Amino acid sequence: MESSEDILRELAFAIDSEIELPSRAPLSKPKPGEPEPVELPQPQAQPRSGPALPQGLEPDEATLFTCLKPVERMHIDVLCRTLDWDSARVSQTLLMLEIKGMIRQWPGMTYTHI
Repeated sequence: MESSEDILRELAFAIDSEIELPSRAPLSKPKPGEPEPVELPQPQAQPRSGPALPQGLEPDEATLFTCLKPVERMHIDVLCRTLDWDSARVSQTLLMLEIKGMIRQWPGMTYTHI
């Protein structure tokens, strides 16, 4: 390995759309005999089943709240990719929902709704 690009290629790490690369081109050409970089699928928001949304939520809060589940912890980076929001917007919305007592933060920056 000669550079950080080699490490990313080895880990098959997909760079988020927050980092602008021209047409999501590979970081560099793979060397002969190396596998092609792998493009990881983007997670899709799943509609929440169960009780209706709580009243009094702002539009961003309601959107984020519907992505969370009561038993499955979701990492903040997954929320950013799922919602296609920047990390500041997700962090702000998570904080407001946490202050309102509607979600819980778990170790490792993961979240569930209550």
